[in-house]
Amino acid sequence: MRYKVTSAIGIALLLSSINGRALAQEGRELSLNGQGYFEGPAVNIFAFSNWYDGLFADAKIGGIEIIQRGIRSATNGDVRLSATPGQWDAAAALVNRKVDAAGGIVETTLRYAEYNWQYVVRA
Repeated sequence: MRYKVTSAIGIALLLSSINGRALAQEGRELSLNGQGYFEGPAVNIFAFSNWYDGLFADAKIGGIEIIQRGIRSATNGDVRLSATPGQWDAAAALVNRKVDAAGGIVETTLRYAEYNWQYVVRA
């Protein structure tokens, strides 16, 4: 389970850190905008800005999303309890999402009530 969590979120963080280094070398950086997502030249990174609609948990629009040059290149960087989650598999409930504009941090708390398990994702 730990490997799956690390790989899903790790991929999103790796992509954003690679892009962040390239932007920093050019004197540009990712910044947290007024709508609560990170943006930079040719890239937007959402951290739990969209959420599952409640009907299908495989909507693949939650978690960490990376959009590069208008193309969604990575999404659904969230913790799932199945190796290959399907539309009827459980998805965590969104408990809280805090945007710290001054610190450049989005912190999201999620919970699987049936397992009495809660976790936090910071971007």
